[in-house]
Amino acid sequence: MSMRGVTLDQLAQLVERAERLRRLIHQTAMDERPQESPPIRFGLKEASELIGRSPTAIRDAETSGKIPTPELGDNKRRLGFTLDEINVAREYFGTRLCRQAGDEPVCLAVSNFKGGSSKTTTAVHLAQYLAIQGLRVLLVDADSQGSATQTFGYIPDDEIELEATMYPFLVGSEKDLRYAVRPTKWSGLSLIPASLDLYGAEYAIARAITEDNRVLNRMRSGIAGLRDDFDVVIIDPPPALGMISLSVMRAADALLITMPVGAYDLFSTISYLNMAHQVLESITEMLGHTEYKFLRILITRLDESSEVQSAMTELIPEHLGSFVLPVAVKKTAGLDRAGMKGRSLYEAGPEDIPRQTLKRGIASFNNANEEIFRLIRRCWPSHMESLRSEGIL
Repeated sequence: MSMRGVTLDQLAQLVERAERLRRLIHQTAMDERPQESPPIRFGLKEASELIGRSPTAIRDAETSGKIPTPELGDNKRRLGFTLDEINVAREYFGTRLCRQAGDEPVCLAVSNFKGGSSKTTTAVHLAQYLAIQGLRVLLVDADSQGSATQTFGYIPDDEIELEATMYPFLVGSEKDLRYAVRPTKWSGLSLIPASLDLYGAEYAIARAITEDNRVLNRMRSGIAGLRDDFDVVIIDPPPALGMISLSVMRAADALLITMPVGAYDLFSTISYLNMAHQVLESITEMLGHTEYKFLRILITRLDESSEVQSAMTELIPEHLGSFVLPVAVKKTAGLDRAGMKGRSLYEAGPEDIPRQTLKRGIASFNNANEEIFRLIRRCWPSHMESLRSEGIL
């Protein structure tokens, strides 16, 4: 390549090539995992734990026709329980964990303005984990990169039009967000998707805010109109403190900040906290009181083989105290392998990732997600007694 300057036409060619590469990678994954691929399934032992009843009680309910019997495979053996079937059983036994009348839905933003902090990975795995626990979950992809949307089987700019995102609502051409909510293959888990053009909302909000500060309340009001349909709303904002991220911070009533363990990542997170505090002060002055049910920092991508990272993991809680979750998500090769297949770890199988690698990766996410689930349940008065009986309070 010559040393002459790069023109806009050449940059456009690079963009076109990059888009073709993205489609190729996505299509390769989708060829192996079509949108009508079989749902994840759970064996009887795991189903028993999720349902909260003994295998015998589950078998008896099947025999009496109270709950569905899992499908049989070609070898005439049970394929396992789908999440739909587990939720039917939970409803029958009265064991489905969800908020009750008088409990407010929790709107949790998973945030950090530094790319590579595992923000989207955390949001997707948390949403799927909560759905496995039986909650009704809405995942809002507010990041124009659309990474969360891709995890659920869509190419954002080819299969998701701008009108299907939250953009029309944010710019005032739609009156509520219900039009953008779509189901996923996960029982109880819905998605508001994103596309690259969603970034245009940054400029639209910036223009509108000069006339009316209340434009930053639009996302908040839109999600408020949906929250009665869900137990938890999880928002994946852009990795920047722009207008959409400010709208997310205003809409959320809980914050989860993802932080990889490294000096530069730590410094970046500290800068983020400083900026977020200043921004929230300004928003509070403009629009009124802002308060979160909880705020936690989740250490991500922890490399246990690194002495430096291990030392940092011990140092951080000493200074940041209970704001730091007591567990970390560990770095695993399984995430990259699952991502190339268009899957999360919860969707992956031994055909995608070596069994032990997959098991360790899922266990790491489960440990973190369980802590967050407890924080969510502590927001619900109806769960106080059961939390005390579990020794959590």
